[in-house]
Amino acid sequence: MGEPLEKRIEELEYIVKEQGEIIYELQETLEDKWSAEIIAAHDPNEETFPAYVINQLILEEVNPIKVYREHRTLTQAELAVAIGSSKAYISQLETGRRNPGKATLRKLAKALNVDTDMLV
Repeated sequence: MGEPLEKRIEELEYIVKEQGEIIYELQETLEDKWSAEIIAAHDPNEETFPAYVINQLILEEVNPIKVYREHRTLTQAELAVAIGSSKAYISQLETGRRNPGKATLRKLAKALNVDTDMLV
């Protein structure tokens, strides 16, 4: 009785392995199709951001004003001048000690070349 059971186990292991390979191939095909659809749907005039920017925003939860300011290679002082404010105020915004009003948010978005939604 041991031999047929061992043979059946081997057959089942082979089937599982084969099915796993099929599933893996299907997954790769779907990922390729999904990527192609995303690329095709992308507006070439719309700016994209590098992975490090997205990681800082999502994974590291860094303040978006700081992330986009650094991405644009602006200092706090330069951003302050661009929006008619002070470096200290920019620092307070980036650390979360203060929140920008609607008018300031619009100025920040314009200076950083992003939508206001991306800063909140």
